Amino acid sequence: MGGGGPIYGRFGYATASWKGGWTGRTERLRIRPDVDLGTGTVRLVDVEEFRPAAQRVHDAVRRFVPGNLARDERWWDRTLRDEPDQRKGATARQHVLHTEADGTVTGYATYRLKSGWNDGAEPEGTLTVGEVRAMTPAAYAALWQYLFSHDLVRTIDAPQQPYDDPVRHQLADLRPLHARPVDALWVRVVDVGRALSARRYPAPIDLVFEVRDPFCPWNTGRWRLSGHPAGAYCGPTDRDPDIVLGIEELSAVYLGGTSLATLQGAGRVTEVSPGAVTLASTAFGWPVAPGARTTSDERPRCPHASLRSARAPAAGPFHQLTWWAGRRPGGGGRARSR
Repeated sequence: MGGGGPIYGRFGYATASWKGGWTGRTERLRIRPDVDLGTGTVRLVDVEEFRPAAQRVHDAVRRFVPGNLARDERWWDRTLRDEPDQRKGATARQHVLHTEADGTVTGYATYRLKSGWNDGAEPEGTLTVGEVRAMTPAAYAALWQYLFSHDLVRTIDAPQQPYDDPVRHQLADLRPLHARPVDALWVRVVDVGRALSARRYPAPIDLVFEVRDPFCPWNTGRWRLSGHPAGAYCGPTDRDPDIVLGIEELSAVYLGGTSLATLQGAGRVTEVSPGAVTLASTAFGWPVAPGARTTSDERPRCPHASLRSARAPAAGPFHQLTWWAGRRPGGGGRARSR
């Protein structure tokens, strides 16, 4: 994000998800012996075989993670472009698929290798992971075991993996994995009523929020949110507020990756009705952390490239919310991806 963080916050944007990016030494990264690796196979494929299979897997798994967006053909064209002058001394991008015994593809991974040697003539190669996605825990573990097993590689670097990457819990020893989380998806709620009505809430909620939004004044006011796991409604009200907050704070908690209680602890949220923040924090949460996945070498030229008309995950906390990058009410919010 460079120096843009304070600027975007001034206009109501907030960090709504994090990339967990991690690195580790391959000699100590091992899958737990009790983890089921399944009966499938992992194999290298060419990009022509990889693309349609990866598209199907991604479209299936993205729906369960808030902030994961649909990828159209243009996205895949750009992502799979592999220009030699962009490799920075590494190999061409490698593509692998995990295939079940019946021929069904249930996972994929991309990576690059960069060789290196130290003064003692020992290998110091690096394997940089682009993306790993799978439809089953066994396929996910099998893909990582494949990546951990490369010869002449000393370091695994996975800069784009999600903040709550399940592989952490598949490792025999967690300590060799060194995480360095960075901001991923920035969200700006443009229409409070539509945005809060568009998502679902794992715990019932019926509270009034007093929102302050100097840049989009139509959001300023009191909003009653009534929600539950099946849906929600949010509209203007003249009831006394239970919680007072700014639009930046509301945007931060929208995907469920930031807790209202954490923001209250930072002095950025005011609780008027005792217990309201606890109730709202529970209702706004989600079982998995949100994430906007890109691959390490396809990051948009502008670090806040707009995500137009990308569907939010149908099986996540949202119904049919559309992110709009350039207009006011008509979509629930504005999203920027780092």
